[in-house]
Amino acid sequence: MEERMEDKKLLMNTYTGRVFNPLEMVPDNVAIEDIAHALSMICRGNGHLRFFYSVGLHSINCAQEATARGYQTGTVLACLLHDATEAYIADLIRPVKNQLPEYEVIENNLFEVIKEKFFLKYLDEKEWAKVWAIDHEMLSNELPVILTDEPIIKKAPLLSRPILEERSMRAVELEFLKLFTELFETYQKEVKNLKRAQQKRILEEMTPGKRRAEEKRVIEWLKGMPQWIEAKTIAVTMPMRIEFQLDLVIQEARLLGKQLFVPVTMPDKTLVFVEWNEQTTFKRTSFGALEPVIDSAHPLFEAKDLDLIFVPGLLYSTKGDRIGFGGGYYDRTLQKVDDYRMLSLAYTTQVTPVADWPVFETDIHIPTIITSEGVVRDV
Repeated sequence: MEERMEDKKLLMNTYTGRVFNPLEMVPDNVAIEDIAHALSMICRGNGHLRFFYSVGLHSINCAQEATARGYQTGTVLACLLHDATEAYIADLIRPVKNQLPEYEVIENNLFEVIKEKFFLKYLDEKEWAKVWAIDHEMLSNELPVILTDEPIIKKAPLLSRPILEERSMRAVELEFLKLFTELFETYQKEVKNLKRAQQKRILEEMTPGKRRAEEKRVIEWLKGMPQWIEAKTIAVTMPMRIEFQLDLVIQEARLLGKQLFVPVTMPDKTLVFVEWNEQTTFKRTSFGALEPVIDSAHPLFEAKDLDLIFVPGLLYSTKGDRIGFGGGYYDRTLQKVDDYRMLSLAYTTQVTPVADWPVFETDIHIPTIITSEGVVRDV
């Protein structure tokens, strides 16, 4: 009983009802609703001000200044969240904090968790320097209004007009959430594009010999898969140079008498499939990929009509998360296709233990991924 009571003493409760040890926080413990609510209710300067001026409003002002300076979305978001640790462990005045090195370690560890939650770990030191510069320059403009007329630090020029007046806690909370939502929606797309660019560079650096060796090994694993053995109709792509090449898969399928189908992009950004036979002709799309020409001799099939669909991608997690090429065609097309009929083949450099990128509800889940090292399944 005493041990359980001691454990409870290590836990904190948040506005949204989360309960955890703040010294052992993980990204899933972090909620923007908790941050916005708490920061709107915490006063700057430990309350020693002329009027209530919240950490939340300071953060909004910093983000708006970053926007006025034309900084990238991630930097603006970092300005909004630069004091987010205070939502969980409050803050200490600088003379006291300087005497408590352990507090700074806790604060830094917590900030790393928050950065991971909102993908701010992708900002480099140059961008973080901009964040801390705005924080300091905003303070120089705040002090003459909220604290004292006496000059404490030299007032820095700003491009924005910060809100330096008392605002209700609820109004600040709602403005914080609104600004976060706008920024984070854009930033998540930018992070995905960054991951795409990074992965393309990695794939570009793979030697032809290494590619072929992995492709041959993957085929051997594929031959033992029940989905492959049972499938009579199979959809394959015409991969671009950096993608996992499917010529060995196509060759094996033809030897076994399986029907091959290839995707065609439609105006609504979905895919239909056409049988690939001797009469099939191909054209180059605006993306640079080959796709079949639709004609009266080739009826169109939907994904649900096929036994097995090889889903291309740039990056996967072992949990089945996927980053494609950004068009969203497979995400839209395969939403209602059962897991058993979806499979991806990948080089080992394309699979990572966890998804360190934004995962949206509309992203399809790949239940089975095969690399040269074996079959990766979502567990």
